[in-house]
Amino acid sequence: MRDLPNREMDANIASKVLESHAYKDLPPEIDGKILRKYIAYTRQKIFPKLTEEAIETIKNFYVSLRATGTEGDSSIKPIPISARQLEAVVRLAEASAKIKLKQTVDQDDALRAIALLRGCMNDIGIDPETGKIDIDRMTTGISASSRGRILDVRDILYQLSEEKMGGPISIEEDLKPKVFEKGITERKLEEVVDALKKNGDFFEPKKGWLQKI
Repeated sequence: MRDLPNREMDANIASKVLESHAYKDLPPEIDGKILRKYIAYTRQKIFPKLTEEAIETIKNFYVSLRATGTEGDSSIKPIPISARQLEAVVRLAEASAKIKLKQTVDQDDALRAIALLRGCMNDIGIDPETGKIDIDRMTTGISASSRGRILDVRDILYQLSEEKMGGPISIEEDLKPKVFEKGITERKLEEVVDALKKNGDFFEPKKGWLQKI
């Protein structure tokens, strides 16, 4: 769920919260007893099963999206979807059928679940550098392109550390020339260096220098 500012929605929420503290006897839109019975009934009686159409729809979505992860020349390719998200689609489709008191998960339920997952992916799973969906960006916050840069810079630092017998490495004189050859910008280098320090691979003995731990 995303909490985005919206003047009209924020005003409605504020009104509801404030009215609840104003001791007004406001009837709920759905009676509480009916809602509890509805939920209890669905839990006890409704166990929808996937139809062949729903299975085929979800499978085609999963396979086609997985295939996009094999495109491109990068050695570290983004993974657009995993089996965990496949399971999420199934559960969403089942929930779509269950809320309508259906005993079967039809194609419309599968499509609704896919649309929900796609919406989530488009909001938080797109790697801004490649424009592709990267599931790792959703789960870890680190995209495939970022992982590639981290590995490149780390390998260069390991090599420099060996050359300097484990001594400190100058970011300006030693690291930047080699990193810039790989097309990594100074801003991206700063991000990677911060990540490597947070991971405990390297530390900064003094400003502008790095040393392997």
